[in-house]
Amino acid sequence: MYEYGELIKVAKLYYLKRKPLRAIAKELKTSIATVSRMLAEASRVGIVKFEITDPRERVEILERSLARRFELVKSLVISQNVNDSQSSLKRLLALHSTNLVIETLSPGVIVGIGPGETIAELVSSFTRDHFMEDIKLVPLMGGWSLYDLEHETNKLVTEFASVLGSDYHILPAPAYVSSQNLRELIMKEPQISAITQLWKHIDIAIFSIGPEIEYGLFRQLVPDENHIYEAKKLGAVGDILGYLIDENGNVLDIDFNRKLVSIPLEELRNIPVRIGIGGGRLKYRAIKAASKAKYVNILVTDSETASRLLNEEGGIS
Repeated sequence: MYEYGELIKVAKLYYLKRKPLRAIAKELKTSIATVSRMLAEASRVGIVKFEITDPRERVEILERSLARRFELVKSLVISQNVNDSQSSLKRLLALHSTNLVIETLSPGVIVGIGPGETIAELVSSFTRDHFMEDIKLVPLMGGWSLYDLEHETNKLVTEFASVLGSDYHILPAPAYVSSQNLRELIMKEPQISAITQLWKHIDIAIFSIGPEIEYGLFRQLVPDENHIYEAKKLGAVGDILGYLIDENGNVLDIDFNRKLVSIPLEELRNIPVRIGIGGGRLKYRAIKAASKAKYVNILVTDSETASRLLNEEGGIS
């Protein structure tokens, strides 16, 4: 009915050059109806092919594959724009985690909260509409007083409790102390041990996964480059609640880890629901290690990180 070359020309004008039907009809000295029929014919004979890509469908495949591969209770994967900064990615991860956290909360639970920018974004995503008074919030590690105070654990617990209208405790101890002996003494203090004993009864832990150690908690805890050098030499890939871990999730045998006032990772692993949030290139190795070591059983991450995790572990299944 129509010459093949004419169909290709009309298809290019409409689909590639985005010209309206009226303009094409005028250019070809024909009617709009004829142009419309030619486009339909171009589709019928295979000159034009349509493909619909649903980003959410891809994300759901990643979520299912991650859960199977790392034996997670659940995973939540968000589509990431390649231009997203680390800060905007943290906001997105936190925002998408809100409903997930709400789903896990129920009357009577004890919830452990970690520090950091991502958790601060999560707390700020809640409103008083999420009122939930019959829960208890507990810090998962001590605090700090030097830098980045808006992301400090006790502050986040207090703010979160204020929004939810819930009960809470703070941990009146620094997250990092000068010696292992001092840490042991602090942990025996009644005010401290009353909180650390609650760690054994936590139902839900919510924490962010730390990045490569150059970008982690050191500035807030102890600005000592020697610790970074020592940890890197031993294969540190990031931190979980301050503890520096290797690629398999093992806690490094270094002084820094022995001076932390933070929930032991073996105790963390015993908590029924462990929500770990993190994404981006700087956190990739720590996310992989935390997933392999079972420190998380609900993982919230971005699509690029999820794809890389799966590709390095045998592909999407």
